Amino acid sequence: MKKYITYLNCGATGEGCFDEINVCLAKNKEESIEKHLDRFNYKIESDRNYFKVGIIVLNVKSLEAKGLLSRFFVDENQIYHIINDKTPVELYFRFYVNNS
Repeated sequence: MKKYITYLNCGATGEGCFDEINVCLAKNKEESIEKHLDRFNYKIESDRNYFKVGIIVLNVKSLEAKGLLSRFFVDENQIYHIINDKTPVELYFRFYVNNS
């Protein structure tokens, strides 16, 4: 099992937008995407298929992962080190903005 960060940004309707981040243990990138969809309760198959294509999968040790965390957390270094520790960790985060 490897740790992955999955990320989804969506603002399709123009009324609002959201960002979702999930850190998980998975066998591969495909499984990490499925875990993201499960975590954020995409239960309807058409929703899963629609949002699946927008999910970005990152290795937790990558600079891209650190950059992503810096967009949402004041101390991204601490979060980055916590999720890269050998102990199992769960992190999931959803930020929604309603523009209407």
